[in-house]
Amino acid sequence: MGRESPGTSLSSGGRISVRHVAAAVCKLKTLSLAQKTSLIDEIHIKQPNLLASCVVQAKLGADEQTVEFLLNILLTCYLAMAESGYEFRRADRPRRSRCGPSPIRRQPPRACFTCTGSP
Repeated sequence: MGRESPGTSLSSGGRISVRHVAAAVCKLKTLSLAQKTSLIDEIHIKQPNLLASCVVQAKLGADEQTVEFLLNILLTCYLAMAESGYEFRRADRPRRSRCGPSPIRRQPPRACFTCTGSP
């Protein structure tokens, strides 16, 4: 998607409209840290692979600001999905595999959200 001039109206190409994204951005700005944490817990239940894709970036060398940026994108997208009213299916490995080869080497599945040291 290229840059549009300021006067150009944006349109939706799918189930999530620009209005849904705008509402999600506004809602995310009003959430407290506790509310964002609760939302992340909800994402962990409903779309754990999407959350893991963000969190694993720290183990792959991304700095804290990059992971926070990715989590903010995930929260915005998740809220926009909720605003749309459409129930999205869980993003599982077979569906992701059909989208093309992964640039990241496949690791054994594991997650440790409360560890303070090395696994």
